[in-house]
Amino acid sequence: MKRGNDAKNRVSWCLKQKKGIRFEDPNDNLCKAFIKKARGSLNMLESAIRKKEVEWIAATAYYARYFAFYALLQACGIRSEIHDCTISLMRFLFVEESLVAEELHTELLRAKSLRVDTQYYVFSEADFEKLKKDALGSGSFVLSHGKIAGDAVYRHLDKDRIEIKNFRIDKNYRRRDLGHFLLSQIEFENSGRNLVLDVTTKNFLGVEFFIRNMFRITAREELYREGQFEYLMEKQA
Repeated sequence: MKRGNDAKNRVSWCLKQKKGIRFEDPNDNLCKAFIKKARGSLNMLESAIRKKEVEWIAATAYYARYFAFYALLQACGIRSEIHDCTISLMRFLFVEESLVAEELHTELLRAKSLRVDTQYYVFSEADFEKLKKDALGSGSFVLSHGKIAGDAVYRHLDKDRIEIKNFRIDKNYRRRDLGHFLLSQIEFENSGRNLVLDVTTKNFLGVEFFIRNMFRITAREELYREGQFEYLMEKQA
């Protein structure tokens, strides 16, 4: 409860600031522009990783996430020029209402912290590998008429594989091919990489969905709880 009150108090403060939270007409053109900026940041992130530019890895990883969420705000008609206000709004309006997976908010907070840390601390080679792993965690969401219809959280296992950690379509928007669209979005953003995931064996609809989208079952294991089995599934690039 306290966490929710903290987010509410921050949002209340942000509403009083000159460059804080403001409400405007939804703007699809700005939404598309910020999605383009997010993809540009991802392209720069890959280049920074190849060159081991620690500061740029942290900066581009953060802005890729920030711009993606800001695109959503533009689609909803919300402007915020203070980053902390934008992040607080993400928790208060979207995470606490179960519209966006909490992992997306956690990833954004972690990325912001990494961006600050790299400005003031020197990173070793071992730190670089951890930074690269943290930087490459990401997420996507799909909109329908300005509302969040589903979201996904994924991370880069290595240069060849993406692991989907969470994949959700709101029950009110199912059977509209939005799951296929969201999956295609992940593939587009990670072209040339295999997709891997696990699904509880009792989740028949989930297993069927991924099989229809060209995933194959590679193993059956107890991953999280004794007596509960998951299928490991993979889709080749």
